[in-house]
Amino acid sequence: MTLANAGDTLEDANFVYDMANSDLLRLYNEVAWIENVLSNRKVMRNVSDRSQYNTYDVLFESKINRAIKLSDAAYSDMLYREVMKEGYYGLQSARDEYREYTADSGGMNFDLLKRFIEVQALLLAPVCPHTCEYIWQLLQPVFKEDGISKP
Repeated sequence: MTLANAGDTLEDANFVYDMANSDLLRLYNEVAWIENVLSNRKVMRNVSDRSQYNTYDVLFESKINRAIKLSDAAYSDMLYREVMKEGYYGLQSARDEYREYTADSGGMNFDLLKRFIEVQALLLAPVCPHTCEYIWQLLQPVFKEDGISKP
């Protein structure tokens, strides 16, 4: 993750050890958050019918889709710093805004959070594969409950 942020152009890489430590802590906290969400899924709001999404659900889903599109374009151009910007930091920001906005309106939608976790794991897999593989293993019981088979 730190190497992707260090630079991907002809300029000198900007590798900072403090950034490596903070990235490691970010990943650890993200995994802890995912474990917490997945363990509390039974008490969360779960709306899978898009026609019943509230405004914040639609906005969050749109930001997820935007991050997919921008990250795909950045991967195609081998701009890994841009992948991190859109596929990690942008999605984290969107998730945090979603959490704030929905605090007073029934809470976050677990179906969307599951999609967020899945998308983020897939987008970051080339950059931090071991963490994303662990996250993917955490998602497997949820997929089985939904009757979905994903390797």
